[in-house]
Amino acid sequence: MGEVLASSWGLKGSLGLAKLEDSRVLLEFEHLEEAKRASLSGEKRVGARRLGFDKWRPWDGCRVEKEESNEMWVRIFGLPVLLWNPTVLRRVGEECGGFIDIDSKTKKLEELQWARILVRSTGGNKPSTLEIEFEEEVLTLALWWEFRPTVKKLRAASHRWEEVRDESSSRAGSRVERKRSLKN
Repeated sequence: MGEVLASSWGLKGSLGLAKLEDSRVLLEFEHLEEAKRASLSGEKRVGARRLGFDKWRPWDGCRVEKEESNEMWVRIFGLPVLLWNPTVLRRVGEECGGFIDIDSKTKKLEELQWARILVRSTGGNKPSTLEIEFEEEVLTLALWWEFRPTVKKLRAASHRWEEVRDESSSRAGSRVERKRSLKN
């Protein structure tokens, strides 16, 4: 797709593409003038796809503090392909807070590294593993919760270190610290 776009805009510099989310791509132009010209060209059609421009903002992809989300995607690693069926995925979803839906790539068996399901999110800690019984075996599955970062306004500042965390544990269980500045 990058070559088609570069050609249609008559770019002399290079064009980089990076996938952001399901329907979003970050375009990186070598020359600023070409980026401005391309963004002013309006909507583009590439095959059956319509492309529009949004100016990139540093917090794109993040939730704003006031946004409430009661659903979340979870990836299931280690699920044998023989168990990739709606009944088993629904059962896993119920154990994860409440099943909602199955990702289209999972339904079509297009991405076999993991199965991806949408579940209800009630807040609190999310398990990183889940044990399910199958016939006379117990299978331990690794879960990866797709948390969206949340952007909040800084309320009170001081010279101290604080822990920066989401409302629940990350998949790796790691922590990040940042130094808060004193504002006068």
